[in-house]
Amino acid sequence: MELEILASGIPKPHVSFVCSTALTTNAFTLPSPRFPQVPYMGREWRPSLDGIAESTREDRTFSYAPHSMQPRRRKDSGLLGRFQPTKLSSTRKRRDAYNSAPKRWAKYAAILLLAWTVIEVLLAKNAISREAATKSPALGGEKIFITSIHWTSENMLRYNWIPQVIELTKAIGRENVFLSIYESGSLDDSKGALRELDAQLETAGISRRIVLENTTHLEEMEKRPPIGVKKEGFIQTPETGPTTGISGFDYTPSGKMELRRIPYLAKLRNLALDPLFELHDKGLEFDKVLFLNDVVFDNHDIQTLLHTNEGEYAAACSLDFSKPPSLYDTFALRDIDGKEPLMQTWPFFGNRKSRKAVKNSKPVRVKSCWNGMIAMSAEAFYGGYRSLNFRALPDSLADSHLEASECCLIHADSPFSTWKGVYLNPNVRVGYQPEAYGVVHKANWVSTFRAVYGIWMNRLLRWTSFIRHRTSTIQQRIAEWKAESETHFESGDFCAIDEMQVIYEFGWAHV
Repeated sequence: MELEILASGIPKPHVSFVCSTALTTNAFTLPSPRFPQVPYMGREWRPSLDGIAESTREDRTFSYAPHSMQPRRRKDSGLLGRFQPTKLSSTRKRRDAYNSAPKRWAKYAAILLLAWTVIEVLLAKNAISREAATKSPALGGEKIFITSIHWTSENMLRYNWIPQVIELTKAIGRENVFLSIYESGSLDDSKGALRELDAQLETAGISRRIVLENTTHLEEMEKRPPIGVKKEGFIQTPETGPTTGISGFDYTPSGKMELRRIPYLAKLRNLALDPLFELHDKGLEFDKVLFLNDVVFDNHDIQTLLHTNEGEYAAACSLDFSKPPSLYDTFALRDIDGKEPLMQTWPFFGNRKSRKAVKNSKPVRVKSCWNGMIAMSAEAFYGGYRSLNFRALPDSLADSHLEASECCLIHADSPFSTWKGVYLNPNVRVGYQPEAYGVVHKANWVSTFRAVYGIWMNRLLRWTSFIRHRTSTIQQRIAEWKAESETHFESGDFCAIDEMQVIYEFGWAHV
């Protein structure tokens, strides 16, 4: 039998097939114009470079188009050779299987990591929502000593801080609260705002002491000794170019003896604590000491803070924000290992236990914190006459270009820190502006994007920041200082940072 078939799209001469047996008993497949491999009777066929390629098996003949009709072939196309039946070798099969295995495993790994991340994010957001709905006991069950220091903060005082403090003292109850404020040398009308507060507290019958000091930063700086003469709280600065102070004004180190910032702040905080000891001598004791920075807060924040860890702690701190989602105060914050936060955004810490507590929205056990608002057990201050107070690093150690926050060193000095614990409560968040407070005070304050970003950025930083050069540099300087004298000892070495901070007329500056 002879059968002619005109291939679509291919001009004559056409493709012809000659078969001497019935088509129903001899299956074959017509190759496409691009001449791919043609399966024929379970075998592979490849085109030939000959004018007409033929392959005969028993009584079947397969004829192909003449060479002139074949498309141009690339040398590397693999379309060379005669129509010869071949089979895939076992070696090639193994090679193909090997090449595809990494792709499969990469796909499985990506799916696993995605599922893992989704679960982590869902658990974290669920914990945040759960804790936001938790109610803390009402105020008034404990005696609270509230203390604060202020400098040039009139706007915050008038529009946020003073109204909330009045509401707070009334909620605690006038028989359970005492307010101590120390202000010094403000450049605005902070004194006027505090006088108004004093009048309102008088009307409400709230016990308080508000000190308005007229000594300015410039007057404090003029107490400097001559160069080379040691005076506690002063340090000689290098002669360098102008720098920008924290308040935005230019400051130029002159090589003179300058007033260190931390000893100055420590002195003010101790002055604000004076009434605590005076009242103790008269037989009046408090349960908690509440330190308030000039931040935006509400009574619920105070309730939650005071109830941290069921009220059992040496100290409990909030989280503070100036430019959310970045944490503001990392100067005094140290994780349970005594290390600085790994990152300024959620979940903050590199330590596994600290990080896990943040993700679960539970109080985080740390070695030190302050962060805008802190409640401390008054018991720590009653151990003996001024057994616990604020201080700075020794001047001799600060000469090595080191500094440490007085708010960190007080935890290093307190015997209650290791016994009862210092906690950072992620469910209490305050702001240095109303806008910042509004952002972080939402129940769902960590967005899904921020949760995913935080989880993976934290993981990458842990993998790449195992050894920190700056930490080793600080520890080396402290070790050299200790080696200079047997009397050199510092319990708060974990608080130290590689900085020099001095007071100047309009604020303070790094040197």
